[in-house]
Amino acid sequence: MRTNTHTLRKLSGYLFRQPLRLIIVLVLTIAAAGLTLLGPYLTGVALDRYIIPGQYSGLLQLCLLLLGLYLLGSLVRVGCKAIFSLISLSGQCEACARNCFSICSGCLFLFLPAKATGN
Repeated sequence: MRTNTHTLRKLSGYLFRQPLRLIIVLVLTIAAAGLTLLGPYLTGVALDRYIIPGQYSGLLQLCLLLLGLYLLGSLVRVGCKAIFSLISLSGQCEACARNCFSICSGCLFLFLPAKATGN
């Protein structure tokens, strides 16, 4: 039975071949988490400063800022997923190429006759 540590060791072999992409994904993940936390905070600010007191003069700017943060957070998450997909695909392509080469190198001899017929 395989354990989680075996799976993590195998996964780390694929991930640590591309440290720059891995660092970018880590930074983007932290940025996406920070942007996600800013949304509820700004909603609370909008309620406390503008909606409850009835002063709507700065509410539009805050709503636009909130919209921009949500859009930026979405873009960061999409970028993170795209880079992580590149990391996983490159590992799969390398493994697939090795497997195909080992299979094909064994298959080449299947086309040769088992006994020499003297043709």
